[in-house]
Amino acid sequence: WVAPLASEAPEIWVCALFALRGRQTAGLGALVSSMVNQWTLLVGSLPLVYSIGLGYPGTLPVDGRQAEELFLTAAQAIFAVGLLADLRLSIKGSAILFGLFSTQLLLPLPYVRSAYAIAYLVMGSILLATDGQRRRGLVGLWTNTWMKSESPAKEESLPEEE
Repeated sequence: WVAPLASEAPEIWVCALFALRGRQTAGLGALVSSMVNQWTLLVGSLPLVYSIGLGYPGTLPVDGRQAEELFLTAAQAIFAVGLLADLRLSIKGSAILFGLFSTQLLLPLPYVRSAYAIAYLVMGSILLATDGQRRRGLVGLWTNTWMKSESPAKEESLPEEE
């Protein structure tokens, strides 16, 4: 638990400083950016690094517990994307996310992890299915990301908080 805490501390401080200076959107953006970076670079590169270590392409072996944790974490991420799709995070949404995350730690049993993962997937799906603003935000983020990656880079600054 020390390594994740040490690796997360700098970004939490940056996000807290943004929030304390009245730039909540920038703080949330920094936090989301950090999480996306960790999932795409860190987790996505594990099989590649493993294959390089083997000397030939191979699949990363995971045991049952690791597979459960990956499923649970991916389901949490889907729910979090649903919560953040409209680029806002309500007190209610953050309380639900924190409550589910903290209570799942109390019962580290396989069927409990699976139940929580299914709950995250269901809630994330409901959020995106019933809230048009979240869907539009997610689609807008997706299309803006692809459009910007295909067009010449333009220097843009973050919008100022009102």
